[in-house]
Amino acid sequence: MGRFSEIERKFDADAGTALPDLCTVDRVAAVTEPIETRLEATYFDTRDLRLAAHRSTLRCRLGGADEGWHLKLPAGGEQRTELRLPLDAADRAPRTVPEELVKEVRGLIRGHELIPVAVLHTTRLERRLLDADGNDLAHVADDAVHAARLGAGSADLSGWREVEVELAGGDQELLEAVSAALEAAGLTRSPAASKLARTLGELVPEQAVRPKLTPRSRAAQVVVAHLREQVDELISHDPGARADKPDAVHKMRVATRRLRSALATYRPLLDRARTDPI
Repeated sequence: MGRFSEIERKFDADAGTALPDLCTVDRVAAVTEPIETRLEATYFDTRDLRLAAHRSTLRCRLGGADEGWHLKLPAGGEQRTELRLPLDAADRAPRTVPEELVKEVRGLIRGHELIPVAVLHTTRLERRLLDADGNDLAHVADDAVHAARLGAGSADLSGWREVEVELAGGDQELLEAVSAALEAAGLTRSPAASKLARTLGELVPEQAVRPKLTPRSRAAQVVVAHLREQVDELISHDPGARADKPDAVHKMRVATRRLRSALATYRPLLDRARTDPI
């Protein structure tokens, strides 16, 4: 299984909006001719969309150079960790997620079944931004997307167009420069974290709102905020621990110790019938 670090940014674009000449961006010496690819992706999640709620996506995609299974997990800011598995040549319509990927998200799905929740058909025109030596700086994908939800709440959606900028050999400064050029041409930053998030829309559960704490906040609010923060820490480092990522187990243990200490110290503020067993 391949493991990659990914930084990409999405933009919404009207059908008639032309992309700017990105050769005007500093350090971009050439832009390749677009290559068209047709992609079909089936996205998997639990019935209550636990992966989507944690800004994670799991798909099986047909078409393209990286055809196969893709799991994307947030890694802070705009960075994501992507895990890839090749598709079994004998199974072109898989309905069961490989156990290697189930293991990676077990901390999020908590034993719930992963089922198909959406299918996306994308026609992609991809260009590569090159430096003076011909090295890849970034890939710019101009996508025409048509999506459909599956299962409960299913609905055919009208298509949309979006442009993705993914860094290759370039850095954050290049990403900002390309973004500025696209926005000057009339494109806008997409509010959706992924194509799936846009497809599911209001079906994705909202994360619990974090209250703004002040010196006047009640003690219970402060304790609950601290407990929630440590639970989030525990879950966020779970995939890294399963992948034997350096320091992930240590960080999970730190979060666990802090949880244990808080549950013991603030017993008078908590429902002990629920917290003492923990």
